[in-house]
Amino acid sequence: MGELPPEERGAFYDAIAEDEKSTGRAGFAGLGDSAFFENPGLKVGLIEGDSVVAATGYTRRKPIRNSKINLFLERYFAYQMPGRDFDLQLMIGSHHHFAGRKEPSEVTHTFAVAGREGDYVPCLGAALFGGLSIRDNLLLRIGVTYLGDRTRDEIVKHLNSEGVKKGLLLATGYNPIFGAAASYAQSIAVALVNSKFRNRKITRAEITLSGSPGAISIPLVEGTYVLVQPKRDEQELSFSNLRLNPSRDGILLGNQPLKRNHMMIRVQPLGK
Repeated sequence: MGELPPEERGAFYDAIAEDEKSTGRAGFAGLGDSAFFENPGLKVGLIEGDSVVAATGYTRRKPIRNSKINLFLERYFAYQMPGRDFDLQLMIGSHHHFAGRKEPSEVTHTFAVAGREGDYVPCLGAALFGGLSIRDNLLLRIGVTYLGDRTRDEIVKHLNSEGVKKGLLLATGYNPIFGAAASYAQSIAVALVNSKFRNRKITRAEITLSGSPGAISIPLVEGTYVLVQPKRDEQELSFSNLRLNPSRDGILLGNQPLKRNHMMIRVQPLGK
């Protein structure tokens, strides 16, 4: 979860407690269409040239296995949220194989970012994990929490501190701090959603990218994945009409920006 010292972790929970005691703060602005953020799942595509293709059953690139990778959050588009101006808590969790340990250890990175409805948040190419050691699969636990109208200054200050925002550069040797930090990051998300300020869970999804994919698996390959949040009760989401915009910094559906909350995560083998 970065390098936040223990005393700052305690201060973070104190801030949540104070937020619950405070009164006179605005709740949801009620501006966003809840149909766009009530489905917590994600549909997964891959950028291929200027197009976006379905990641399930993809076979055009060689899957990655028994390697170390770097992971980046390239973009997050907040199409519809409970309010117009807000902060989001973004949380990405995975597993890391330390040398000499049979079982993988959980690692998590979390931070806050300001946003405005209908635009990409100012978080471009953020480093999530460096040197993440994987064997046959890459597990991604993805959480997005809406934090309201930017009035929780202490909470957001801790999530935006350098110790939290810094991507995890993972060591070869096992250190139990990584497991503790992962549990701490997940408890932050639970505490925020359960606070009386009416923060809102936007996305909670678990995705496995496979190094030995089957016919309906999502393969783990080098490249940029597009993770799209479907509308409420939207069972199918076609990637056939999705493509990069001319400046290659956003996703279009036809000739219009994709009207769904979505993120882009890049997988890069170490050393490339």
